[in-house]
Amino acid sequence: MPSVTFLGTRFENLRIGGREVQPIFDLNIVGSKPAGDKPYVQDAGFLSRVSKQYERISEAPGLSDSARAQYHWDLAKVQQQGKVECSLVTSVPQALPGRSYGHVVELAGIGTVSLAKLTVGKAFNLTIVSLDAGSSGGTIDGGQTAANGGTHPRPPAK
Repeated sequence: MPSVTFLGTRFENLRIGGREVQPIFDLNIVGSKPAGDKPYVQDAGFLSRVSKQYERISEAPGLSDSARAQYHWDLAKVQQQGKVECSLVTSVPQALPGRSYGHVVELAGIGTVSLAKLTVGKAFNLTIVSLDAGSSGGTIDGGQTAANGGTHPRPPAK
């Protein structure tokens, strides 16, 4: 399993609901490469950091029931699916006129914005911005990248 770094990840001039926001990042949520080429989704340190992120979000006062259900930590489900979703963003302090819970910003009448969502499984998939407009508008994702790496080096070019 390759190592992962998010060095240089940032938002520039990000606006939510017309207001400039400056999210706070945890670029080390994935941590060091697990020993013995163990998958990240089996690494106790990584799973502990993600569990704490879910706990901070799910315990936030005023969190909607749908968001609370989405951020209920279920280790058995993670192990069964072989993947976990977390975020590189820990908070969005200037989220007014919305309410911020970790990387999630709820905007009344618009929907839920999620920042820097990272799905870790056999590959790493980073979605920079995701808007869930609920039953009225569906989901819009922007700025996606995926990497699955490899364990064998490429042969030299001839």
